[in-house]
Amino acid sequence: PVSIVCVTPDNQKYLEITLTGVIVSSYDFIYDHEGLRTIGLPWVDFAEHLTLNFTEIEKKFTSHDATGKGGGSISASHDLVKG
Repeated sequence: PVSIVCVTPDNQKYLEITLTGVIVSSYDFIYDHEGLRTIGLPWVDFAEHLTLNFTEIEKKFTSHDATGKGGGSISASHDLVKG
């Protein structure tokens, strides 16, 4: 499995995405400073682009209150093989 974790500026996890049955279906290395500026990335000279295919996805969202304290979680998943 591959996990992608998103955190707030103060390092609180709010979203975790787990992919199962993952393959890299394409990879690009982009070295095109002007082209990257046109898509809103003026501060980089190069970028990498991955496309992932997967058979199952699970997402878990954790809410936080105004003080940053973690609250409840909501999870959802889908198996693309089983439907």
